[in-house]
Amino acid sequence: MSAGAALSGEQEPGYALKAGYLAKFTPFVDWPETAFEAPGSPFRLCVGGRDPFGGAIDRVAGSLHVGDHPVVVTRLPIVAKGAGCHLLFLSASRQQTPQQMLAVVAGKPVLTVADEDLEASGAMVQFVTVENRLRFSIRADAAQAAGLTLSSKLLALSAPPRDGGK
Repeated sequence: MSAGAALSGEQEPGYALKAGYLAKFTPFVDWPETAFEAPGSPFRLCVGGRDPFGGAIDRVAGSLHVGDHPVVVTRLPIVAKGAGCHLLFLSASRQQTPQQMLAVVAGKPVLTVADEDLEASGAMVQFVTVENRLRFSIRADAAQAAGLTLSSKLLALSAPPRDGGK
């Protein structure tokens, strides 16, 4: 992405599709009620690190609800405790490694989704390219350990993890 694109809020190629995937994941994941401050409090979709989405993520989230929770996009150049994320997209960062971002939300009911070029073996979902098509692989054990329940329909769409599921 050029510096001009970053400043103007333009998205990088392929990120409109990834934003759509993030939105489509939410109906297939159950978060515990304790993940929310109140019955109608916002669902926080966080972008950790550099924001490659531009306005695409805001357009997707604009009318989206997760149950009774309106979706709010939060950009976090540094992922820190207390961010209150429900879904955390891990992007490249000069300030934090993916492992450091994951450590901040470890043990919390946060669906972690890593960009395809990131080494983020602890992420629950990782974007991958299979036969020139964007796909995703899921580590259901990581989601379950965080208190999230993934639909069997979502699990059936998963590509094999590139690290063998470890």
